[in-house]
Amino acid sequence: MTRAHIVTGLGLLLVHSSAIAVETPSSKTEATLRALTADFSEARSMPLGSRPGPSTVDLAALHGLSPSAVRAALGDPDSYENRTLAPDCHAALCWSFTYGPGPAPLQGIVDNGDGTMSVDVQIGGPWLLIIGFKNDRLVTAFWQGQK
Repeated sequence: MTRAHIVTGLGLLLVHSSAIAVETPSSKTEATLRALTADFSEARSMPLGSRPGPSTVDLAALHGLSPSAVRAALGDPDSYENRTLAPDCHAALCWSFTYGPGPAPLQGIVDNGDGTMSVDVQIGGPWLLIIGFKNDRLVTAFWQGQK
């Protein structure tokens, strides 16, 4: 009877430890997420209108993260309620995160003093980190520039 109790105890221990392994990100994943969080923080603190290049972290290391882990690290994803088309991520749930600060305020129409007027026009936009989730796990992550 003692022998059967030990075997059952080991079986339960193995099941429990494998469930923990699925939920706990690896140290490489955690380090990558911390580096990406720091990069986003730095990019978002730049002056309005700045366009920093994308982070160089290995996005593949983020695969398997939950949406809640990504949200905790990067904040809320971009909203597309007022836009016509959200980026495609090749997954069931797509999120994007704007990398950098907001746009610089436009000056509007400026009288050049010589009978002509000019207006500032902004083209392109900041880099976007596009992330896709399937079955509550990150399956795609890539950078997309805006033209």
